[in-house]
Formats: sequence, structure tokens, C-alpha cells
Amino acid sequence: SSDSNYFKSTVEANRQIVAEYFLEYCNCPELSITSSSLGVLLASGLTSGIVLDCGHSITSAVPFVEGQSIDWAVCVSQLGGKDITAYFSRLLSGLGYPIRSSA
Repeated sequence: SSDSNYFKSTVEANRQIVAEYFLEYCNCPELSITSSSLGVLLASGLTSGIVLDCGHSITSAVPFVEGQSIDWAVCVSQLGGKDITAYFSRLLSGLGYPIRSSA
């Protein structure tokens, strides 16, 4: 779709601007822009594995083999931390432990 192409071209343009800034103005000798999932895997000292990212409203599972994501196997769920918190709050309230949230 045209929206998808626009998003991809915008992301690429932003990456190029960031790269130029770091390389030219900050005298950064090298720069690597990767996904946060790959960054987590590499920071763990691994190149293969599955990264499970549970955010506020979305959870994703991204498999990697030798540093390459397996795009067809990526799973994304619209279930996130807020949903898990709400579920456990209901369970505890049902057991007589009401949860009061300041959020």
C-alpha cells in the first residue's frame, strides 16, 4: 500500500539523517542501526534465539538465526502489560485483595 511505502521511505530518510549527524558532526567512526530486538540478543552475547518483547499494549516474539530475523515467523499480539495487569487485578479482587491503582 502507499501508506506502507511512505512509512518505509520516511524511516529510511530518518535513519540517513541520524547516520549523517553521528558520522559527520560527532566524529563517530562507525555506526550500526539495528532493531531493538537484535540489540537485546547481541547484548546477551548471542546471535541466535527468540526475543520476547512485552510492551504496554503489544507483545512480539522475534526469532533470529545467526543475527538474521526470520520475518515469516515473527509473532505480534495486541496483548500487553496493561492487559496482564488488569487480568491479575481482577483475579486478586475476586479473592478479596482489591488493587487500587494510581494510574
